[in-house]
Amino acid sequence: MSRHHQLTAFIARGLIAALKPALALSMCAVAGYAMAAMSHRTVDQITNFSVSSASGMFQFAPNLVRIEPGETLTFLNSRGAHTVKSQKGFWPEGAPEVDITGQLEADVVFDTPGLYGVTCRRHGKYGMVMLVAVGDVEPTQEDYEKISKLKASKSAKDGYQRLMWELHK
Repeated sequence: MSRHHQLTAFIARGLIAALKPALALSMCAVAGYAMAAMSHRTVDQITNFSVSSASGMFQFAPNLVRIEPGETLTFLNSRGAHTVKSQKGFWPEGAPEVDITGQLEADVVFDTPGLYGVTCRRHGKYGMVMLVAVGDVEPTQEDYEKISKLKASKSAKDGYQRLMWELHK
């Protein structure tokens, strides 16, 4: 190998050695950003005026979310008539309940694994519900029975059942 090639190889090895820590740090930063993006999702509350019936007009978007324990959902537009409320009878035992009213944005951390039924206090009767699946959970017969026993409208119960089927796919 010529002296020129030896010098070039020496410089290249030195550059690689010098850049390894910076490259490792940048990879960690990218991975950390990706994890933060995964652990923080947004749910909007919308009124879709293009729908002719109230049962499809009021929605959480998305209305079905699967997350890991400790992840955060940010709920948007909990103002005016829209709210975010724990569905009594369809919420993991021991998990803190949610009741958001009059806020443009509110964060909720879901630590306890399980299925969480979420409703809008005013529009839940029209089927404005969502399902949050925390951890590696699948709907059980007991979950379907919980839905049938809810003190909720038929539209809300049908909405939860539909979301459970979607989750099960």
